[in-house]
Amino acid sequence: PNVSESVVTLGPRERGTTGPAGVECRVAPSRQACYLLLNPEGEVEHLDNGRVRTKVFIDMYIMDKAYDAINAYYRNNLEIPGFRKGGNVPESVIMSNVGKEQYFLAVLEEVFKSTLEGAFAKLGDRILADTETIETPTDEMVKALVTRTPFNYQVSADILPEVAWKSPYAEMTIKVDSSSFSQPDEEKVEEIIQEFRKEQAQLNIAVGRNVQRGDMCVVE
Repeated sequence: PNVSESVVTLGPRERGTTGPAGVECRVAPSRQACYLLLNPEGEVEHLDNGRVRTKVFIDMYIMDKAYDAINAYYRNNLEIPGFRKGGNVPESVIMSNVGKEQYFLAVLEEVFKSTLEGAFAKLGDRILADTETIETPTDEMVKALVTRTPFNYQVSADILPEVAWKSPYAEMTIKVDSSSFSQPDEEKVEEIIQEFRKEQAQLNIAVGRNVQRGDMCVVE
């Protein structure tokens, strides 16, 4: 069924502040779940190793969405005796067929899919792809999912360094090493020919003579 969302603001904005007014709360009438945006400014901690770190808050709204998505996936793809695919299979039945550990790990992965992409939204495209690391222990997050308790997870990622010019771009001086272009054409041609000869040369066994300069010898 289609579910509309309403937005409520909790708490007035303090005088002299420039941040958002209070805490934004999205209420889904079907679950009466409140999506509390506890990190509206996307606070990011810059680490010393070229990485950044932030925290992502997972509330009941996000958690319920993840449960719904995983349950829908298994209902449509899992063969469960006594139920047809796409039927209204109880969550407990799905869990017993899939296994509790796999089930909750799938829910956790769904949580990451819906929140990880926007974790560093404040930094735009400066985050390097596929460098994200979830630092919060998996057991801790799974426990929160099992008990349906809101939780935070901490994530870090590599970030592109900021480039600062020492002088304005228009005043920059570029030096080009032209030493490789000072060689006469005849010498270049001869050098290329010699390199080609070395690459294409074949070794023949010298018979009936002594070792000469330029021979290749194998000593055992």
